[in-house]
Amino acid sequence: MSEVKLSRDELFLLPSMYLFYKHHPVLAVRDILGLQLAPHQRLDLRLQWSTRASDIIRIFSRGMSKTFGEALYAILASIFYAKIRVLSIGAGGFRQGKMILEEAERIIKGDLDGQKRTEFALKMVDISGRRTSSSVIRKDPDMWKIPWLNGAQIATAPLGTTGDAIRGYRANITQIDERKDLKQEIKERVLKPYGIIDYNIVTQKGEFENRNIDSGTLQYEEDDYTKELREFLRLIEQGSEDYLVIKFIYPDAFDEAKEDEEYKYYSTYFSKRLKFWKTPYGIKVDDIERNLDKLTTDIESWRAEYLCEAMRSAGDYYPFELINSAINKEIINDVKYMEMNDPEATQFLRPKKTCNDPCVLGVDCAREHAMTSFSVIRVGQIAEGEWDPVTQEGSTNFANVIWAYEEKHMHDQDAAILIYKILDWFPNIVVVALDKRGGGSGVRDQLYHTVKDGKIVDGRGKSVEVEILYDPDDDDDGGIATLLKGKRNERLSVNDRLRLVTYQDMDNTFVNRSMRNAIGDGMFYFGGGDEPLDDPDLKEIREYINVIPRQFRMIQTKPTKNWVSFTTPNPERDMKDLYSATIYGWGEVMKLIHDKHIKPKSRAVNIAPTMNLKFRRQR
Repeated sequence: MSEVKLSRDELFLLPSMYLFYKHHPVLAVRDILGLQLAPHQRLDLRLQWSTRASDIIRIFSRGMSKTFGEALYAILASIFYAKIRVLSIGAGGFRQGKMILEEAERIIKGDLDGQKRTEFALKMVDISGRRTSSSVIRKDPDMWKIPWLNGAQIATAPLGTTGDAIRGYRANITQIDERKDLKQEIKERVLKPYGIIDYNIVTQKGEFENRNIDSGTLQYEEDDYTKELREFLRLIEQGSEDYLVIKFIYPDAFDEAKEDEEYKYYSTYFSKRLKFWKTPYGIKVDDIERNLDKLTTDIESWRAEYLCEAMRSAGDYYPFELINSAINKEIINDVKYMEMNDPEATQFLRPKKTCNDPCVLGVDCAREHAMTSFSVIRVGQIAEGEWDPVTQEGSTNFANVIWAYEEKHMHDQDAAILIYKILDWFPNIVVVALDKRGGGSGVRDQLYHTVKDGKIVDGRGKSVEVEILYDPDDDDDGGIATLLKGKRNERLSVNDRLRLVTYQDMDNTFVNRSMRNAIGDGMFYFGGGDEPLDDPDLKEIREYINVIPRQFRMIQTKPTKNWVSFTTPNPERDMKDLYSATIYGWGEVMKLIHDKHIKPKSRAVNIAPTMNLKFRRQR
């Protein structure tokens, strides 16, 4: 240090500044990182920074810059504590952890909107050994990290399905993003025991105990995250200082003009004037509340995302843990997908707009207050070819929902036209399972009457050639099969993939038991989840698919004389239409899987001797 010449005043001033900023993190963020924080962000940082707690839960509603806060805290800890290690884990996968480090990089470089550019943090990053990369992140296949000149480090790594992928790594601070998606077993068995206590190189005292910081939104009362939150609150009430809970919901991002009026969540619904805080990421309240008007967002789900109120999951036939195991299914391990051309798009099962694998379409027709619902299941058990994780097609030992939709007050003709469109998007649909009750008979008839001279007119006014879809076993007077047989001297292109279903209690019990076993055995998954998607159509499809497991969680059983019937706690509020469409589809999937072990058949059928219409039934 002989080349550094400091005056006596400077020798005393520098440690004083260090201690001042260390004890005032909000001012440190302002002066060192050039950021003005919103009030809730300041409180969040102060609480994390000054607490003695070793276990922290941060409950943040969607849009409240939760990831920004994680990155900010990790940067400050790295600047003020030499050799400290921060491990930021994304419970949903490696990509989620990368997002935290990418956010930290933007802060360090001064790239955020409204950020005053400073060079201090950037100059503290250790960029030794790098040649061309301008990133402050070292990106290795099995770990991303930001190393600092003082020996500190921020890192993220893939957990894998068991958490064993990060064994051997040590960290003073472990941040878990979207904690609700992480199994409690992985946290307790892998993450917490691998924390270490590091020492300050000057005082030789342990300044940081191993600290676990869980962040996320709430979902269901039965999940591990919500149970742990309640336990923390109970211990805090008893006076424990080892636990801390920080909670901010979206109204905390703005100031209400009328302070004397009773605080209400739904700001715009009460015509309040809002004063928005200037934050690095602006929060659009109108967009948030507009979700309440969307068909696929029920009030309970909205409150869970934006008010952090745990949803009630009352199911007694499909328990929370069972259904949760079928969501966000990781289909390839982290090391393998890192080596692929499109790594971040291939980790989890996704919704699809089209698919060439064999599929089944389940349709539940609306009654008076219900929805007409559609659910497409890809039947991987009878698919051919090697599984391709990029296209997500090929032979697998599981089936998965890849497309879904529901609509209220849908006309029979519109439902019939949509079925023909779905057959075009998924050309290898083997069976269409249509509930005959409710409006099912009307939709069945419109599948015939909508077609004129072998064509239908789609929603864009375009005439499209189709094969008339019908059930060959339909013997109702006036049914499509009867109408087709009555046609004479007219050549029609027909398709016998329709199956009319009328499930009674006995059928419900049998199919539901099969579905429950399939989910438990890993033979059935939902291709929804919450992975980032750029395609707006896929986002919409995913919203509908995510409704299906929500409805499954609400299913309750009611004993009858010989079997059980399936209900929801409040039939008027808790719909189960997409659940029903999926169940109808699964009934046909079971038959297809069974037929695969016998012998697939193709057959030519004559509707009537005088018509001589031949076609091949797809298998």
